[in-house]
Amino acid sequence: MIKVSIIVCTYNRADILADCLDSLINQTVSGEFYEVIVVNNNSTDSTLNIAERYAKNHKNFRVVTEIRQGLSIARNRGFKESKYDWVSYIDDDAKAYPNYVERMTSTIEKYNFDCFGGMYYPWYRNTERPRWLSEKFGQSVKHKEQVALLDNGSITGNVCVFRKKPLEEIGGFSEDLGMSGERIGYGEETFVQFQLQERGYSVGFDPELCILHQVHPSKMKVSWHIKSAFATGRDSVKIFSQTKKIGFLKFVYNSIKLLTKNFYRATKDIIYRNDYYLQNFLLD
Repeated sequence: MIKVSIIVCTYNRADILADCLDSLINQTVSGEFYEVIVVNNNSTDSTLNIAERYAKNHKNFRVVTEIRQGLSIARNRGFKESKYDWVSYIDDDAKAYPNYVERMTSTIEKYNFDCFGGMYYPWYRNTERPRWLSEKFGQSVKHKEQVALLDNGSITGNVCVFRKKPLEEIGGFSEDLGMSGERIGYGEETFVQFQLQERGYSVGFDPELCILHQVHPSKMKVSWHIKSAFATGRDSVKIFSQTKKIGFLKFVYNSIKLLTKNFYRATKDIIYRNDYYLQNFLLD
């Protein structure tokens, strides 16, 4: 059976990290087939103490501290510390399905992918979804109904698996993209995927590789969605202006087209739909 390194990059998650790590303990395969590397990214709370407690009690767990701030920096530190040929990333506010490792290794063995992603579903921890928030908010796009090469779209960063050698070849994740401390940032996994595809590496998708991802209470506020949308646009410009796959002008054209379409749809919805709220209009 193939062995994998699971990397959990964390910053000030003392309140929830244990849920993530518990899910990685309670797997359907023995711990001898995978290692868990917790990358503490300059946390100022008790995150490090919690991670070290797990490392002390579970021999397949390790903790490293990365003092340079940034998710991409922590991701790179993680794969450099790993001892196996395959690395997987899961967010520190997520819970892996019990068959997460088993499913991952099965897909690695059966398919000739160089990287692949899976699905995440919303997890409302100690809270409820507000009525204006879509039932599918916090759920990733299901690109395929079964395991297949990904020809359109991109894998998500909180449930992704990489063959380590190609990741090393492209220099890992771009360190000017992604979250950094309290700063919202996106796109580091999308840029990596584009870089791999440009070099001829294969990117796949497995809809049965699943995790639960917390919908934090802060994401239930319109202000967070506005900040998130700004960060998405900012980082998308960085990505698409640097890749051959999608030109910058095409990106601008598609953005304007989407904005016009969404404004028309949102105006119609707020007039005719009873389940459409002012928050939805502002965000759309």
